[in-house]
Amino acid sequence: PFHPENTYRTPLWKRSQRFRKNKKSRNIMSEEKTDNMTAEERLAWLRERGVLIETSEDRLEQQKSTQTNLSSEEEEDYDTITYVHIPHDESKPRQELSFRVSKTALGTGDALSNHLKPCFSTKGKDVDLTLLQNQATEHLASSDGPPTVSTEALKAVAAQGSVEVFSLVRPVPSNNFVGVNIYLDEVGALKRLRLNKRASELGAKAGFNPAPTFYGDVFVGRITNKPILKN
Repeated sequence: PFHPENTYRTPLWKRSQRFRKNKKSRNIMSEEKTDNMTAEERLAWLRERGVLIETSEDRLEQQKSTQTNLSSEEEEDYDTITYVHIPHDESKPRQELSFRVSKTALGTGDALSNHLKPCFSTKGKDVDLTLLQNQATEHLASSDGPPTVSTEALKAVAAQGSVEVFSLVRPVPSNNFVGVNIYLDEVGALKRLRLNKRASELGAKAGFNPAPTFYGDVFVGRITNKPILKN
């Protein structure tokens, strides 16, 4: 009769030895097989067996994808405002410039006017304080007491960078509420800046007679007030 205790079982140490031999045999066969493969075939062969491999090409593609995603996000969060710089020096060409502004800031005011303030700032060295003093005195002449303004106060005003906005074309229904402004230094005359003839000619072409007078470099930009105020 058959009894389970009479069944012959291979000792554990022999089974372990046999497993190691079979594993070694399979590894030798795998090595021999992959030796005849090209780099691309070997890569595909390893990936088929669950081996995760990242090549330099993969890293480059991943980097490009990340940059593209970041660019898309940036484009969604910002608007680009384009404007034109007209130097007072006629030997220098007009130049188209641009800057980016957060979309959350749209509708809060004239972004170009704020952006251009540093362009007109000064330490007060080039400002004719005598003219500025006379202008301040005339402005304060009707107030009670002597109209006095300190030199330090005048320099501080000039150093802030004041932007004057001249409306070349007003936004109206006939132009779809898209206007054109000239941005200039508010104290350009007090700085003894040279006349900007090209800017004055632009004003004449816009229908101003006599043509307006502008001093120093100016900037030209569009602005709309419908449905919100933005450049």
